[in-house]
Amino acid sequence: MWSVLTYKQNQSKSTETSTKTSCDGTYSETTEKTTVSTIDIVQNTDYKASFVFDSYDLLPNYKVIKNLKPTDFDKCFNGHYYVNSLTPCLYTPDYCDENKVGLLNNGFPCSSLEVNFEVPNSLYSYNTPVMMVERSYNILKNKEEQTRSVLFSAFGDTIEQSTFVVYTEGNYKTPLSEIGSLNLDGIICKNPASDLYSSQYVITIAAYEEDFLILCVASQFTNQFYVKEPLNQFIVLTREKYPSPQCMADINQELLLCGYNPKYLITMDHSFTIEENYSFDVECYKISSYCSTTVEETVMESEKTVIEESSSSSKKCCCCCN
Repeated sequence: MWSVLTYKQNQSKSTETSTKTSCDGTYSETTEKTTVSTIDIVQNTDYKASFVFDSYDLLPNYKVIKNLKPTDFDKCFNGHYYVNSLTPCLYTPDYCDENKVGLLNNGFPCSSLEVNFEVPNSLYSYNTPVMMVERSYNILKNKEEQTRSVLFSAFGDTIEQSTFVVYTEGNYKTPLSEIGSLNLDGIICKNPASDLYSSQYVITIAAYEEDFLILCVASQFTNQFYVKEPLNQFIVLTREKYPSPQCMADINQELLLCGYNPKYLITMDHSFTIEENYSFDVECYKISSYCSTTVEETVMESEKTVIEESSSSSKKCCCCCN
């Protein structure tokens, strides 16, 4: 069970054996030396990503994909994912039994971490909250733990990148203290104003393909794994519990396109079974007012489009008659 944290870095192993024998042949000694060396994952220049990677002011050390459309969000924020690998993090000095394991507290005793998304009413727009639940198994407590969150688009379609503010119950008993501050000028989302969400942080979609989603936590906190070297947390979500070798190779390529070294990731242990099916209840997420507003806006927008098309068609008819 203590192998929850497994570094994703590839390694090669070689063994050398040497034997020494005394002059009279009465004594011999065999020495075995094993050397483990790291194999660096290199960029494949022939790899073609589905989206363009570009620099981003909010994450000056990395590149992320841009120009995702609402239909893309409908796909990536839909259904169940397994947390395949992620940057290890512990944002408090010591383990506390009152904290919950999850995305922002993923070291031991966290295991079998999974994430579910759902867009209320299946109608995504930049004003629509995305419901998210992270579920994992706490080995020390011998039970499953859940953390609810809602994601709101931070800037809508005013920028090319896809950034979200995550309002969450939190994995920790007390809210985290962020290192520095992000430039969120022009932010459009509002706090859900619910006692349910005690913490918040900012994430960006770093990469997305049909089989996986890579998120980058733009907010930075004091990570006990990297105290001397502040590091943004990357989270790799996959549709399959055990992705194919090709899928893993694609993930590494997209991480490299982001400018992130996969060696900083750990592989999540999935020894314990978490029920895949999860039913979202809007009332439990305290966002019913946002959802009803979104439906009304969508209906009004559809009616407006129909009226405009009808008016345009009518004008064309008049022109033709003339």
